[in-house]
Amino acid sequence: PFRHADPIICLAASALLFLFFVRRRKRHDSKPSSPVDVVKGWASREASGFDDEIHEGWAGPQNAIPHPVKSGSHMRLNGLSGRRSLVLVMVGLPGRGKSQSAFSVARYLEFFHGTQAKIFNVSEYRRKKFREMNIPNDQIHHFFDPLNHTGARVLFEVNQQAMSDLVKFINEGVKRVAVFDAPNVTRRRRNWVIQSLEPTQAQVVFVELIHDNTILIPEHIAQSEIQMLNLEDQKETMTELYKKRIRHYQSVYEPINIHVDPDLSVISIRNANHVTIHNIEGYLATKVVQLMMNACHLTRKSIYLTRHGQSVYNQSKRIGGDPELTESGEKFAKALAQFCHDVICRDANGNQVPARLWTSTLKRTKLSTRHIAHPTFITTKGDEWTQMDSREWHNLDEIYAGLCDGMTYEEIEKFFPLEAEARKKDKLGYRYPRGESYLDVIQRLEPCIQDIERLKEPLLICSHQGVLRMILAFYMGMSREAATRLDIKQNVVYKLTPSPYGCHVEQFDLLQVEPQPDGQEHM
Repeated sequence: PFRHADPIICLAASALLFLFFVRRRKRHDSKPSSPVDVVKGWASREASGFDDEIHEGWAGPQNAIPHPVKSGSHMRLNGLSGRRSLVLVMVGLPGRGKSQSAFSVARYLEFFHGTQAKIFNVSEYRRKKFREMNIPNDQIHHFFDPLNHTGARVLFEVNQQAMSDLVKFINEGVKRVAVFDAPNVTRRRRNWVIQSLEPTQAQVVFVELIHDNTILIPEHIAQSEIQMLNLEDQKETMTELYKKRIRHYQSVYEPINIHVDPDLSVISIRNANHVTIHNIEGYLATKVVQLMMNACHLTRKSIYLTRHGQSVYNQSKRIGGDPELTESGEKFAKALAQFCHDVICRDANGNQVPARLWTSTLKRTKLSTRHIAHPTFITTKGDEWTQMDSREWHNLDEIYAGLCDGMTYEEIEKFFPLEAEARKKDKLGYRYPRGESYLDVIQRLEPCIQDIERLKEPLLICSHQGVLRMILAFYMGMSREAATRLDIKQNVVYKLTPSPYGCHVEQFDLLQVEPQPDGQEHM
């Protein structure tokens, strides 16, 4: 091409080509980053929320220098072994919602993040010890008197038992989560906790709950410990004894002071709306912060779950789609509206209370809730409230069957025999071709659960069997594998009442008719 060109132009073009290839070769043969650069890149990756010890897919830089990580009040080198566990230590006076929060956190981390989580509730160890000692209920509060040295020795023994079991649990596995559920109201006791956990090299986070609203506390006591011990007939007496126990703890309570103990990792929440976060790092710890900001209030609420009324696809045993309701489905829709008016939107005395409604974005759930009334009224707090104002969530849509959407299970077995067989072997992890798996559903339900925990009003969720299986299993403390086999009946409303020690479930059959096979039992 340069045959007839000026020699100077030819020389300049050759020089440019030479420079281009030299720069390209340098870029290709560039030396590896220095250790300093690698560590900087690692730090920025961690700052973005990535936790190498939780996500095993990334092994980390091979030549990186392990960096010091605070764990409780001590320092340790955190390498890339991926063995780090998390211990949450509850702090606060009795009746402040510690046990309920501990149950919510353990259940949440286990169900949505696949961790092995266990609660070590010192109160359970104490009750067992007092039963062995034949201590009457009306004498128990004396053991919490700081001047009662015999009682202090007994209480310390049960704390040691619980801590011993916790340490054993942590040492027997990797990346486990343990919750030490006890008041831990003194600085001396918290230092003992840190020393006891030192050999485990676990990340230790103190979770302190402070509630100044003492009006709510007797109600909270009545709904938790008294119900659990089946002492409803002694409610007033037990509440007074519980208050005496609280006063004993108040006399020695030392709230966590991050200026005195700056190396502690702390989540401190006052009155469910003022949050102090100090030295919190790592993926799971930040997830705990997020949940605690929503779930630490003392207000108890009921959650109502129901499938949509019978659809045209239910009638023909087809899965998925966006069909209309049948005549039976329309009857259920009207019965559901009446149930909302008579039950969900009323308290025990028949007074109207604020309530909420969630649906999926699919037609059959919206049709099933369209008869529910939405009157506007003034609440006891003086706020204007639109009753059962509907909120639509894509997250609540049925598990998407992809290429199998709109088919019966007989058709799936005929046209996709290998897919049908794969699903039978692993129902939880199986993903429909170009569709979803139950693990995908669990992932998209996490924001819904965070929001449910935040709410204080009764909530009705009208959704689909696959989705409701996961929500019901989460609150019942069931495994994800067992959740896929739950039977969620049509025309039935499930009332869930979570508590610090589990979840009470009631069923309301609105049509009182024998349910017809709908093809969803394999969903």
